Amino acid sequence: MSNETVSDVCYCSTKEHPPIPEPISSEDKAKQLEQELAINPTNTSAALRKLTSAEDNRPSAVGVGYLGVGLLTAVFGGLFLLDLNVILAGIKDLFCTSADVQNSVAVEETDC
Repeated sequence: MSNETVSDVCYCSTKEHPPIPEPISSEDKAKQLEQELAINPTNTSAALRKLTSAEDNRPSAVGVGYLGVGLLTAVFGGLFLLDLNVILAGIKDLFCTSADVQNSVAVEETDC
């Protein structure tokens, strides 16, 4: 594309003359067009859809979700219940030890 010059501008018989554009190189014009046409990639619909989960209210999908939650709860709850006696014994031992240190007196054999 060639540069526009003053001779390319048509002066009509109007009161206001059209503005005369300043000469601009092809590279500068390309940069200017690139800036005008650039979009923010975080505001596109593809970027917004990537961060949003689609809702699925079908009964089969809901049932599979509840089944998954139930299985995970059973597995981790079972592991917790298997270790519950060890946890309670550790807590009991901790309280008995701290009571002995605070009293610093020979305590009769109690529940500890």
